[in-house]
Amino acid sequence: MQKVKSTVECKKRDYNAEKDMLLYLCFVDPAYHKQGIGNMLLQWGLSIADNNGSKICLVSTPQARNFYEKSGWLVKENLEINLEEYGRSEIYRRSWMIREARAEESL
Repeated sequence: MQKVKSTVECKKRDYNAEKDMLLYLCFVDPAYHKQGIGNMLLQWGLSIADNNGSKICLVSTPQARNFYEKSGWLVKENLEINLEEYGRSEIYRRSWMIREARAEESL
């Protein structure tokens, strides 16, 4: 598999704006974590995607990856970008994830 350099490459390869959905932001204030709020938001979006027969793509932080995996997303690509060339010392880590639409009977 060819190593991708950015989430833009992943999106071009795997995402079709005519039929797929892109989860851009989903977060809950840390003061309200572990109360099921994030899962409720996510399930709402998943039901819309499944009813439309749409797969959903997203870019996940390392901290949120397990949360998305529990709801059926699979990691398609792990990205690691060295930010030294931009004046930073850390590695930017993200996972490009995809969840295929599910038929109503499998929900």
